[in-house]
Amino acid sequence: MAKTWYPVIDYLTCAECGTCSATCPHGVYDPSKAPSPVIKNPEACIDHCHGCGNSCPVGAITYVGDDTGWTPPNGAQESEGDGCSCGCDTSSEKKIVVEYLYLDLHTCNRCIGTDTVLDEVMETITPALRLAGFDIEYV
Repeated sequence: MAKTWYPVIDYLTCAECGTCSATCPHGVYDPSKAPSPVIKNPEACIDHCHGCGNSCPVGAITYVGDDTGWTPPNGAQESEGDGCSCGCDTSSEKKIVVEYLYLDLHTCNRCIGTDTVLDEVMETITPALRLAGFDIEYV
């Protein structure tokens, strides 16, 4: 085990299929956060193990301390089946719906201006989310 070797997740590329969490037998990932890959115990990662990186269908995992020249498969497994290796259809699961519900923006002091702030936030993050493959519905 090494403190200078552990996986790093590129969350913009990650399909959140849960394959990395499911295939790691060393307890590196937090199972309560699955299918989102959250590194809970990096010290438990085995030095120079590329197990979760090799199983990632979109190549979203790299490693701190990797000096082997290994590169992520970058989706090589996707061509073998439909969607990611966990069997889900990631295209339909990567949708974000943002719906702002309110009663009266003139009465509630906490809500006054929230609609404008939310518009600005959505304007800022929508391009990044689309780049990451998410469909955004803002109503």
